[in-house]
Amino acid sequence: SVGMTGAAGTLVQGASGLSDRLVSLGASTTSLADGARALGQSARDAASPLVSSAASLSEAGAAAREAARPLALVAEAMATAMAGLGKATLAMSTAQGQADALALRLGAAAERFDRVDATLANTLRALTEGLDGYQDQITRFIRDMDGGLSRSVSQLNALVKELEGTIADNNEMPRRQAGR
Repeated sequence: SVGMTGAAGTLVQGASGLSDRLVSLGASTTSLADGARALGQSARDAASPLVSSAASLSEAGAAAREAARPLALVAEAMATAMAGLGKATLAMSTAQGQADALALRLGAAAERFDRVDATLANTLRALTEGLDGYQDQITRFIRDMDGGLSRSVSQLNALVKELEGTIADNNEMPRRQAGR
């Protein structure tokens, strides 16, 4: 679109130059007609036989002026069109600038989202590592507790067997003493 803006600017300059040349041509034609009219008047004054020729030159000058009017109108229309094209070029340039600014803002927003995404990934990684460590501690605690409970149950089992043996011995003692 920068190329389009440059091309449109070049077109405006070329068309503006053409318009200026057409206006200059119209002015030259008008000047030529005025010169012809002055020449006709001089010829009428200098010689009466040349009066009829001067009238023809005056008519030719008027005809040239009439022929130049459409060219002047075309030149004015071209100047108006070039002004409109200049405004359109300016509008395109402004739109391009706004599109460039939008692209920059979108790039900055994407960059911020990338940083947020990276920060979130780091946070999740730290949480996962922390949870893994916590899980390892819980697993060791449960394993140690299972080992301690297993030893306690084994000791209690030995004590219960010993107590059962003592109770059985106590139950037999009164019978032995009764039997003596």
